[in-house]
Amino acid sequence: WTWNSGDDDAALLSRPPGGPCLAASGDAYGVNRLTALDPDTGAVLWTRPRAYLSNLPPTLGPDGRLYGDAFDCNAINVWNPSTGAVQQHLDLPFAPTTRPTADAQGTLFVGGSRTPLDAQSEALHAIDSRTGQEKWSVPLRGGLIAEAPVVAHHEVLCTGRDGKVYALDEETGTPRWVFAPQTPITHSVAVSPAGTVFAVDEHDTVYALHEGQPTWTAPLQSPPPNPYGLPDLDVSQPLLAAPDGHVYASTSGHSVRALDGQTGTQLWEHPADTFQPPTLDAQGDVLVTNSDGSVLALSPSQGDTTAPGAAVLSTLAGTLAGY
Repeated sequence: WTWNSGDDDAALLSRPPGGPCLAASGDAYGVNRLTALDPDTGAVLWTRPRAYLSNLPPTLGPDGRLYGDAFDCNAINVWNPSTGAVQQHLDLPFAPTTRPTADAQGTLFVGGSRTPLDAQSEALHAIDSRTGQEKWSVPLRGGLIAEAPVVAHHEVLCTGRDGKVYALDEETGTPRWVFAPQTPITHSVAVSPAGTVFAVDEHDTVYALHEGQPTWTAPLQSPPPNPYGLPDLDVSQPLLAAPDGHVYASTSGHSVRALDGQTGTQLWEHPADTFQPPTLDAQGDVLVTNSDGSVLALSPSQGDTTAPGAAVLSTLAGTLAGY
């Protein structure tokens, strides 16, 4: 099946266990909407226009609810993904500047600024998702990238627009460590089940971090030079740290690469015309969406193609396709 959003762009957000496929879409004028689709047929179950700001689509929390910036005010809306109803409207004393992340205890972590358009007033905030009350706030001068913070192993990890990675205590906000490489980090980090933090800089070097110190670095190998004088390689999306210990990187328009999470050794590379991050299906295969909307399912051990699992979705120019 296929579903066309009618917008300039569409992206799959997530699929709650047993629930609908949730898609975010928008146009060049910043008019955005949330849509829930039947994973088997592609039928529209519900849609909500003007649901969020253009660069801050909602995230799915551990409780199965959607958390996202309210479109027209300093607030976060909490949606029921089955019905699209807003269950809570949390007023905030700041304007969110990142996507929110919820932990299993009901705390929301989100970047925000108390003064509009002032990056120097930005901070990372911890918010009680039941009451909207602020638990703690830590100033991060210069602001944060818009990607959601990562919560893992009792730490909140976020990437600043200064190119540094910050680790804060999940309960108190106390700074634990800062990673400040010479070349800026450009995306949110990935964390392995064992607690290793993986980051990639703007020159496409991958770092494995333990308590903020690199245990290995791995410059990704460059593809053949292109005839247009453009940069040879760009990691287009955040890294994926898989339960099998591999780290996956999607390089813009070139390939998907698998690295050994223990050593940084490149295990395999598969050509892929992709500008989206890799994901995993229920079988543990690596899913890659090409720019023509087709989906590759790759074996994590060898990188060869395999059959994708049910309800795999791809996106292309505002269209979602189910396989």
